[in-house]
Amino acid sequence: MDVKSNLKISSVLSRRKQKGFILLTTIILSSALLLTGASMLTMVDHHFVDAAYQRDEVQALFLAETGAEEAIWYMQNVDSNWMGDTPTEHVLNNGTYVINVDQSAAPVRVITVTGYIPNLADARVQKTIEVTGTM
Repeated sequence: MDVKSNLKISSVLSRRKQKGFILLTTIILSSALLLTGASMLTMVDHHFVDAAYQRDEVQALFLAETGAEEAIWYMQNVDSNWMGDTPTEHVLNNGTYVINVDQSAAPVRVITVTGYIPNLADARVQKTIEVTGTM
């Protein structure tokens, strides 16, 4: 075997090693990018779920506050001895609320209102507020 053929064989082996190294590096980098992308998509999905839950919590709280204001207005303007209308649900926008008035410690009235998203039967989120006062 002469020197020229040895160089040729050596050159071919060197190129094969380089191609193998480039392929291996490409596979490793592609895997790393794929894992990073998948984890970022998972994080984004969790943030959307959290944001939707927080939106529902705020809506349920606003529904409960609306019910409390309605109960106060009703007792001041229509019937001061009103006991609430449990189990009647009041439907408003994306949810419902239920009002209960406790007069057991008269003249103190305890108004308890619970807001439900989307409704009482299928509540994903519920918030309850309690208002205490005298007539």
